[in-house]
Amino acid sequence: MTGAGNSTQSTPTLRQGTFVALRHRNFRLMWISLIVSNSGTWLQTVAQDFLVYQVTHSAWILGLVNGVRAVALIGLAFVGGTIADRLDQRKLLIFTQSCMAVTAAALGLLIQLHMIQVWHIIVISFINALLLAVDQPARQSLLPRLVPREDLMNAVALNSVTFTGAAAFGPALAGPVIATMGMTSGFYLNALSFFVVIWAVWAIRLPAATVRRQPEPVGEAIVSGLRYVRSSPTILLLVSLLTVFSFFATPYQATLPVFAERVFGGGVTVLGNLRAAMGIGALVGGFLLARFATFPRKDWLVVGGCLAYSAALLAFSATGWLPGAVALLFTGSLVMTVFQSTAQTLMQQVTADHMRGRVMSLFAVSVIGMWPLGSLPMGWATDKFGAPAAVAGGAAIAGVFALVLAAQARRLLAPSAGKIAENA
Repeated sequence: MTGAGNSTQSTPTLRQGTFVALRHRNFRLMWISLIVSNSGTWLQTVAQDFLVYQVTHSAWILGLVNGVRAVALIGLAFVGGTIADRLDQRKLLIFTQSCMAVTAAALGLLIQLHMIQVWHIIVISFINALLLAVDQPARQSLLPRLVPREDLMNAVALNSVTFTGAAAFGPALAGPVIATMGMTSGFYLNALSFFVVIWAVWAIRLPAATVRRQPEPVGEAIVSGLRYVRSSPTILLLVSLLTVFSFFATPYQATLPVFAERVFGGGVTVLGNLRAAMGIGALVGGFLLARFATFPRKDWLVVGGCLAYSAALLAFSATGWLPGAVALLFTGSLVMTVFQSTAQTLMQQVTADHMRGRVMSLFAVSVIGMWPLGSLPMGWATDKFGAPAAVAGGAAIAGVFALVLAAQARRLLAPSAGKIAENA
C-alpha cells in the first residue's frame, strides 16, 4: 500500500496499514492457520494446568510440569536453529506439527481411559519441547520468505498475534468447552488444530527454494552461530531482556490456577477469564504494533514495555478484586507483546539470512523456554510465601534489570533503521 507521492518520507507509519502483510497469500495462509492452532494450544494449556492442580494441589508440581519443557527447549534450541538453517523449513514444520498433533491426542486418550498420571504429562511436555526446538526457528526462518522485505516489520508484528493473541480465544473457550464436552475435548480439539497448519504449509507457494546447506559440520555451525550472536550488541541486549523477563516475570502464568482458587475463590471459569484477559491484551498490543510498525523510537517500546509490564504485575499481585485483576492482566499482556514483538522485529532485521534460524532459536529459548524454567522457583516461592508475594518478587527483579539496561537500550535502539542496519 504505497502512497501516491514520490517522497519516501511521505510514507509514515499511519499510511502503512495494520494488515498490510495479509495482502500476501502465503503469509495470509500461515497467519490464519496459526491463530487456529495456537488457540487450540491455549485451550489445552488451560485444561492441562487445571487438571494438574486438581490432582496434586501443588503449585510446585504445576511449575515442574511447565519446567520440564525448558530443559529440552533450552538445551536443543540452538541445534534446532542450525537444522532450520540447513534443511527445508516447510518439511520441518509438517513433521513437527504432525508429531504435536499425536501427543495432544495421546493425552486426550489417556484422560478418556482414566489412565492419566502426572508423569504422563511431564514426559509428553518434554517431547513437545524437543519438537518446539525445531519448530520455532523453522517457523521464524520461513517468515521473511512469505512477504517482501518492506512488509517484514508488519508481518512480524502480526505473526506475534498468532501466539499471544490466540490466547484471547483458547482460554475464553476453555470453561464452556470443558464444562459441556469434558476435559478430553481440550486435548482432542488441539490435536485437530495442528492439521490446519499442516494444510497451510502444504498450500503456500514459494519460488524454487535455495536450501542453504552449510559446508561446515553441525558442531562447527553451532559455534559459528554463537560467535555471530556474541558479535552483535543489539542481539545480546534484546536476548538478555527477553530472558530475564521470561524467567522472573512471565512465570506468573503458572500461578494463575492458584490465584483463581485461593485469591478469587473460583475454578476453571475464573482461570479462563484471567487467561482470556492476557490474550485480549496481547491481541490489542500486537495489532497496535502492526499499525505503528515503523515507529522510530524502538528504545521506548522496549524499555517502556518492560517497565510497564513490571508495574502491571506488581499491581496484579496486590489486588484481590477480580475485575481489577482482569484489567491489569490485560494491560500487562498488551505492553509485554509490544516489547516482545519489537525485540523479534529488531532481531530479524539485524540478522543475516544464513544465520536466521540460529539467532531466532535464541528468541524461542528466551520467550518460550525460560518462563517454564522460571516456573520452578516461582512454584516453590508460591508454596512457601504465597502467590502474590512470588509474583511481586519476580516482577520487581525484572523491572530493576530493565532500569539497569535502559541507557544501553537507548544507545543501541533509538537510532532505528539506520544504526541497526550497521550492526547487522
